Amino acid sequence: MNNFIKKIILFGSVLGLLGHNNNSFAQNDVATDILGLAAVAAAESFFGYTILYTVENYLVKEDALVSAKYPYAQQWYQALAAQYPDAQLLDKRFLQEMYVVPAKLIQWCSTLNAIYFPQKSLKEIDRIYKKFLDGDSLLDDEKLLLAREEFILLHEAGHIQYKHIPSRITRALVTQILVGCSVTILAKKYDWDLQFYQKVGISNFIGSWLLLYFSRADEVQADDFACERIGIDQLNGGISFFEDEEIDPLINIESKTVTPFVPTNSKIGSCIQWLLYKKEAYDLGKLQDIKKSPIRRWIHDFMRGLTHPAPSSRANKLRGWIERKKGQEKATAVEQVAAIA
Repeated sequence: MNNFIKKIILFGSVLGLLGHNNNSFAQNDVATDILGLAAVAAAESFFGYTILYTVENYLVKEDALVSAKYPYAQQWYQALAAQYPDAQLLDKRFLQEMYVVPAKLIQWCSTLNAIYFPQKSLKEIDRIYKKFLDGDSLLDDEKLLLAREEFILLHEAGHIQYKHIPSRITRALVTQILVGCSVTILAKKYDWDLQFYQKVGISNFIGSWLLLYFSRADEVQADDFACERIGIDQLNGGISFFEDEEIDPLINIESKTVTPFVPTNSKIGSCIQWLLYKKEAYDLGKLQDIKKSPIRRWIHDFMRGLTHPAPSSRANKLRGWIERKKGQEKATAVEQVAAIA
């Protein structure tokens, strides 16, 4: 939090000097507008960070810990902490609930220093890892599920290691100030109606798109953090996550067909069924056409998940990591044979 405050003070000082030393700004009241924007942005960012810091460090209930309800899932987490020491998992809290957020709404996510997993995943991890500790053989699907959750865990740990939450708050602050200042200066210089641009939210619009870019870059960086550390099995687990129909509805769309209705003797019912069938067939055909076109597929994926890269592109990137690791394993094996010879 100290670094965050230092950045706010730094930007505030720079803008203060700018307004103090530039007489042309002072004459047009631009300096006042800029300092006002900076003060509001800094206050909003600091307030948001303070709430998050307080909730995470002082308002975590004991039953929010994964260990309170899923002891074997916690053991799985601790085993991975020993396997990946540079991820520093033991320094992070493994939680199943977030303050004032219903547990059923929690998905995989991370905050300043805590990793959250959904109840459905924790139940499966708890069951499968207990089975593993009891010495029972795991099914292929169970191994794949643990591998998938391992990839997700390292991905979320990457967000924390790279301090993405503080970075996003800082970026939001800087972006809001810079975009707001730019619009203000241009409005003063070219005699635009500044109140009009403020009402339509042009600064927020531009700033939001810039922040979307940064958010997507953070996801790529967190993926790379995980991929650098995990093995081929876990990479395949990550691919299975991105190629799940809940994450990517188009993954198997080409094999889908419209399910016929149950026959009925009602003419009205038959007409309604026919209309619904035609509508579903049209929607299905549209989605199938989207998948065939790389450009339309990219637009579809982008609009469906603005803050994250397309699942299909992330899955393909993981395949690239698999090929890279296979090459590394092959090169290592050759070196070992050469050393023995």
